[in-house]
Amino acid sequence: MDSLRFIKRSHAVCIALLLLVCACILPLRIARASDKALRVGVEYNRAPFQYLNETGQCVGLHIDLMDRIASMYKLKTEYVPYNSYVDCMRALADNDIDIVLGINSSYTVSRELLGKVQMSDELSSTTICMITSKAIAAKWNATDDYRGFTGAFEFDSVSYALLSRWHIRKCLIEGNQVNLVRSLVNENADVIFGSLDSLTYLLDKCYGNFGYTVKYSNITDMDYVLMVRSSDDELLKIVNNALAELRSMGEYDAIYNKWIVDSTQRKAKEIAAVFIVLAAIAFSAFAVISVLNRLLKQKVREKTQELMIRMEQIAGESDFRNRIIEQSPGGMVYFEKDYSVILANKVAKQISGKSDESVIGQDVRSMRVFGNIIEHCGDLFADRNGKGELPGGVIELEGQGEALSYRYSFSCNYNMDQVSGVLLNVEDITAQEKEKKEVIESEKNRALNRIVAGIAHEIKNPLTAIKLYSSMIRSQGGNQEFFDSFSEKVPKEAERINSLVEALINYARPVRGKKELVDVGKLIDDSVCLYRAAAIEMGVSLIAVIEECLIIWANGDKIKQALINFIANGLESMEQKMKSGNVDKKPELQVKAWRSNERVFIRVYDEGVGMTPEEIKMCSEPFYTTKTKGTGLGMSLAKQFIIDNDGHMEIRSEKGRFTEITMQFREVKI
Repeated sequence: MDSLRFIKRSHAVCIALLLLVCACILPLRIARASDKALRVGVEYNRAPFQYLNETGQCVGLHIDLMDRIASMYKLKTEYVPYNSYVDCMRALADNDIDIVLGINSSYTVSRELLGKVQMSDELSSTTICMITSKAIAAKWNATDDYRGFTGAFEFDSVSYALLSRWHIRKCLIEGNQVNLVRSLVNENADVIFGSLDSLTYLLDKCYGNFGYTVKYSNITDMDYVLMVRSSDDELLKIVNNALAELRSMGEYDAIYNKWIVDSTQRKAKEIAAVFIVLAAIAFSAFAVISVLNRLLKQKVREKTQELMIRMEQIAGESDFRNRIIEQSPGGMVYFEKDYSVILANKVAKQISGKSDESVIGQDVRSMRVFGNIIEHCGDLFADRNGKGELPGGVIELEGQGEALSYRYSFSCNYNMDQVSGVLLNVEDITAQEKEKKEVIESEKNRALNRIVAGIAHEIKNPLTAIKLYSSMIRSQGGNQEFFDSFSEKVPKEAERINSLVEALINYARPVRGKKELVDVGKLIDDSVCLYRAAAIEMGVSLIAVIEECLIIWANGDKIKQALINFIANGLESMEQKMKSGNVDKKPELQVKAWRSNERVFIRVYDEGVGMTPEEIKMCSEPFYTTKTKGTGLGMSLAKQFIIDNDGHMEIRSEKGRFTEITMQFREVKI
């Protein structure tokens, strides 16, 4: 094909001068004629030779050539697009157009145009090729019998004799190159025959993901020409002269190469483009790696220096930490997940009774006190749903003839949200607990005078009733109504006395250090019972409002002691207010308990003298008191009791009006 083009172009150069001379002496009536534009019919399904772009304009190799010819001879052109050559020929026969652009030179002219049209010299040339899908290509290579395949070709472009070379019997005839491509993509045809340049262009541009194979690229040549009416000799001469001139000046090749790239050149360009891209990537990667390498080396030097400094700091911090742990007043033991001891200070050895032994590597559960605490707390390494500390507390153990109290706390080390190690800190608070108990007993003794006086008065009433019924037994012995009343009243009054005595005994009992399930309602009833008689004697209202089934996990004795302290303080405050005469109604002390958001709340409200904001801040401090005979430790101990039981205390007060103390604890569901 390339040699043929070369011969044709050489021939064109030889006759170029002659044609130019002829062109100069032609009358060129068309060029001098009116301003009427030449109407050029364009079959637009033949990319890249001629087609419609996205905006609907005619573009392509043939359009550029026609535009250049028009500009050379100052002709005006108007492009009229048609779907097929048949439509173009019909328009030419009806005088709707003046030229048919880019028609196959071997096209069979219709009967009505036979002898009435003539064709120009070669406008462009291509080759007829055979294209199939990659899947069909594999089958094609595996057989010698092609009779089962379906072939498709454009009308009047390939002869049946040509198809018989491959024994293809099933044929589809399409009207243009676009329909040919669609028949292959939609699997209506197994192979298609058409313009190599058009088919490959359409497949690449419109169906980029469709895998195809060019089986034969040069079956035969096909030339595209212009067709005009026989009467338009001068127009035909202009076209032929212009084409020869464009070829001689090399301008034709520039226009041609803009649109047409043969398969060899195309693949070479693709390979070159890929190579350039890969080379650019390789160069960029090398440059980036070089820069990163320099930066990395610099960072490594910096980080190495930082690491050495940090290691020195860690060594110093570790030594400092070990000294702090060793000199800590509490016993500290660090152990891992298998409970083996990694670190233990001197105090920890003394508490566990192993002062002269090394406990490193031993099971921490074998150490006295520490083992008791771990047994009491359960599995320390269970899933804790993230990084949360283990709760601390106070534990009471039996010693040699006395109870020993220890406060403990945990600090956990986490790895991947799992506890990997635990630091257990234990402090011997036996002496402090003894002092607290002494203070508690002192507070109890201070309150007992009022409590005992009220209970004595309270007991006197049921005893009087029992005595009265006892004295009437002889005189009313035969009266059934008397016996019924006796059997109802006497046991009830005796139970009343028993409840009072039991509440007094429970109050006077030493405070225990054990946590248990505590019925808040019973705890409040017992506490209020101790002060009900005193409240009546003072002339104040003592009310308990309790929601049902309130259970908490706490030391009941400590919570009761705190509650009684609040009630006693409230009664004393109301008594002080009544003595001042600043009372316009009967004062009220209310103890209320309720639940909300899985918490249990206990509130003591009194309408006493109240406190200032400064007094609220100071009332929980040890040894602070506004009473002439108070120790100043009652509120401080009460707050500590609440905290020891994982509770929280809040105080609200207004001077001259009220005081409200609210405790809250975590509710236990049963």
